[in-house]
Amino acid sequence: MIFDPNAPSDAELWRHLHADHPGAVVRWLPVAYFNADSGPMAATMLAAADPAAALDANFRVHRTLPGNAALILRKK
Repeated sequence: MIFDPNAPSDAELWRHLHADHPGAVVRWLPVAYFNADSGPMAATMLAAADPAAALDANFRVHRTLPGNAALILRKK
C-alpha cells in the first residue's frame, strides 16, 4: 500500500483495515506528496528501529487530533 504519512485518507484506510481485517498482512510504502514534510516523515518512519510501530503511532495520532495530525514523527 503506497501512503503519505500526512494523508487523512490513508489514515482512514489504515483504521478500516485494522478494524475490518485484523489478520491481514499489508506492506506499507511511504511516499511524499501531501505536504512538504511528508518526505522527512516517511524517511523517519523507514529509519525507525521498528518501522511498523512508527506507522502505527503516526496513524493513531490521526485518530485523536483534527486536521493534519501526523505530528509524532516531525523532527524539531
